[in-house]
Amino acid sequence: MNCHLLRWFKDTFWLFKKGKWILWILLAILVGISRIWVGVHYPLDVMVGALIGITSAIIIYFTLPKLTLIENGITKYESIEKVIRRKFHKANLM
Repeated sequence: MNCHLLRWFKDTFWLFKKGKWILWILLAILVGISRIWVGVHYPLDVMVGALIGITSAIIIYFTLPKLTLIENGITKYESIEKVIRRKFHKANLM
């Protein structure tokens, strides 16, 4: 399995919403072609890596927002971060 391509296709899917998605798709495809070209992976490795990357990104994209545990963790992290920033800011003023 091609872990490089899995990561590229997963990251490409996440960056879809950020704009310029066609550039990211082309880049992921070029990474896959380059892995075959230099003889590091077989074409089937590249296709399976792309499929797993896209599938895992879709699953995460649709399930992550529905998990309240993640939302609660992020809220707690942000509150701790605010406290740390205030303390750091006060320490720099003195």
